This record gives sequence, C-alpha cells and structure tokens, in this order.
Amino acid sequence: MKFKKKPKFLLLITFLIITILSTGATALEIHTSSQVHGDSDISNRGNFNTSANSKVGADSQKSSDSLPHNAQNLNVSLDICNGGVEILPTSSNKIIANYNNQYYNIKMIEQNAKWVVSISGKTAKMGNSSYVQLHIPNIKCNMDVNVLDGSFSYDLPENCIDAINVTSKDSSIEFTSKNQYKNSTISLSATDKEFLKYGLINYPDYFTKMNKGFEYKNGTRKNQIDISLTGFTNVDFRD
Repeated sequence: MKFKKKPKFLLLITFLIITILSTGATALEIHTSSQVHGDSDISNRGNFNTSANSKVGADSQKSSDSLPHNAQNLNVSLDICNGGVEILPTSSNKIIANYNNQYYNIKMIEQNAKWVVSISGKTAKMGNSSYVQLHIPNIKCNMDVNVLDGSFSYDLPENCIDAINVTSKDSSIEFTSKNQYKNSTISLSATDKEFLKYGLINYPDYFTKMNKGFEYKNGTRKNQIDISLTGFTNVDFRD
C-alpha cells in the first residue's frame, strides 16, 4: 500500500512546484512589461540632477539683446535635448540663461521677431549638473517648447497670461501653481494610448480626464498651456 500511495504524493509535489513556477513567470512577465514602459522615464530622470543643491552649479551666463522698452509680448522658441530647464521670472528686459558650461551648450538668436533658444547637454549622463535657469521677462510670453530626453519646469506666476505649447518625447514636464491654475485653460493629449496606461501623469483632481489625456478651464482662460506627448513622459501639475 505504501508503494501505491507514493506516486500520488510525488504527483502532488510536482503539481505544487509547477504552480509556483508558473505564478512566478507570470509575475515576472507583468513586471517586465511595466519596465518596458517605464525604463525611458527612469533612465531619463537619471540623466540630470533635478535638485537645486546639485554638486555642479551655474558658472556661465548667456543673454539676449534688450527687448524694446515698451514691449508687451515676447515670442520664444525653446528646444531642450538631454538636459533640464527651469523657467524663472525676471525684472530684466533680457532673456538670461544661467548654466554650467561643462555640461551644457546654449544658443540664443533672434529670428523673425522670435527668440530661438537651444539648450543641449554635452554628456550622455548629466547626473552632476543642475537645471539651466532660464529667466524670462515678466511680460506676456508666447512660448513653443520642444523637449527630447530632457526636462522642462515652470513655476507659474500668479497672474500668468502666457501661451505655452509643449511637445515632448521621453522627458519630464512639470508645472507648479500657487493659485490652483486660476484663469487658465490647460490641455494634454498623448498620441500613444499605451502611454496613458503606463505613463506617469499627475494632476489635481479638479482637472478633467479625457480619452487622450486631460483638460482644465477656469476663469478668464488668459493663461494657456497645451501639451502634446509623442513618447513616455513624466507629467506633473502641482498646486
């Protein structure tokens, strides 16, 4: 009788082992799938230091020509590749970039009544560098931003009336508002539905989720932000 029961016992052990291995393989597959969609975010965030207390700060400055004394509008085209840019207000009538020359190349030229600013990282890994601080005069700014493997950050002034169009791929986008984006119209759309499923998008609960992203409208809507995503990008709207 013992010899008859032994095979059943072995079959039970074999079944349990197969079940455990199968469950582990499924978990690994799910984890791997998640990493496929998140690796670009993780890799990108590691390219440069988002902290203001980074080891290597700004040692260089580049600025535009002075704007006309009575200028009411400013047109800017900003290209960012493999680096971080933080938009800051300034009382100056110039666009001013503070940066570390060891890590960044910056070009700033005027073309057809628009200032074209190109910012690119010099090294594959930008871990020791801080963001470029791009100071923009405190007037209405029409800004077209293209971000590739980089980061764009803007702490909006309370009475901001800018028009900002952002196109981003495999990057990080961050906006901050002290008055819950008052008098703003904001929209985000992603061409890749998989991004909406796996991408990292954080926004206040008073924003409205849409099929391809989200939107928000408030008050006068004089401040406009439009974001188009063509890759896996971290997006963070803070208030």
